[in-house]
Amino acid sequence: MSDRNFAPETGSIGVRGNRGATLGGIAALVATLMAASGAAQAQSAPAPMAAPADDSLSWHGITLYGIVDIGLQYQNHGTPISDYFPAGSAEPIQKNSNKSVLGFTPSNLNQSRVGLTGKEPLADDWSAVFRLETYFNPQSGEISDALKSLTLNNGRALAAQNTGVDSSIAGQAFEQLYAGFSSKTYGTLTFGRQNTVMADGISKYDPMGASQAFSLIGFSGTAAGGGDTEDRRLDSSLKYVGVYGPAHLAAEYKFNGSHGSAATAFEAQLGAEYGGASIDAYYVEVKDAIGAGSLSAGQVADLQLAPLAGLYSVSNSLAGTISDNTTYSVMAMYNFGAP
Repeated sequence: MSDRNFAPETGSIGVRGNRGATLGGIAALVATLMAASGAAQAQSAPAPMAAPADDSLSWHGITLYGIVDIGLQYQNHGTPISDYFPAGSAEPIQKNSNKSVLGFTPSNLNQSRVGLTGKEPLADDWSAVFRLETYFNPQSGEISDALKSLTLNNGRALAAQNTGVDSSIAGQAFEQLYAGFSSKTYGTLTFGRQNTVMADGISKYDPMGASQAFSLIGFSGTAAGGGDTEDRRLDSSLKYVGVYGPAHLAAEYKFNGSHGSAATAFEAQLGAEYGGASIDAYYVEVKDAIGAGSLSAGQVADLQLAPLAGLYSVSNSLAGTISDNTTYSVMAMYNFGAP
């Protein structure tokens, strides 16, 4: 008896009865399942991720941006919050900090602002750049104006004063307004009203980011101004910043619009970064730096009785000092990286 059987309905020869047909059916079933599985995987595979939408307010290289920073603050020894002083309140104890204060304060971590910045490619890696910013106090809707906060305290007794502190933020329509040229190879050169080289260094090295509510050097501005807070930003200044491998440098000069060195300023910085470490040396020289303060009751009375009283306005007058300031500074830090 033969081991082979002929199946006339299929025209095939099976080995040991129907075993060959069974193996063929299994193979066909496996192939069908694999094809079905492949089709299912093709149908369930996630579609390629779309590029994230650009939600910045940009148009032809010009970007509109802004920051609104406001917080609720309580002080057991403070001064009533100002609608004009950029930080609203004086966190360090002042001579008029004589009462408890609860209220909303502006610009605790970052200065509230609205601005425009632009970058337009020119040739090679050169671009034209500009920036303009207006600073404001969100709790009052007023333009930030430290000098107005001082004049509002003219002639007032300490117990009747609101917060009033000097600052470079003094009611300008644009607290920063500069334009220039930038190159990845040769650096950036800008002109206008802008932060000083020293102020850039304070922002870089202060562990608290020069915040007005949590950093003494951020609040006072004296260090960033090289001795006077009003010089934290400079008008009519030409500024250069360049990076060359691990080394970087910067320089800035303030023009006085006249002859001689009166009311000029010069700042320079040289430093390097390597392996998480950074160090910078700074030099600042400011001629005729100004520090302002409120008028006492006696000064207001003298001003009102002056022969030229008609030419003066007590509401727009301030006490002040003028000095030539020279500052040297070395700052360093090490970044240990993320834990």
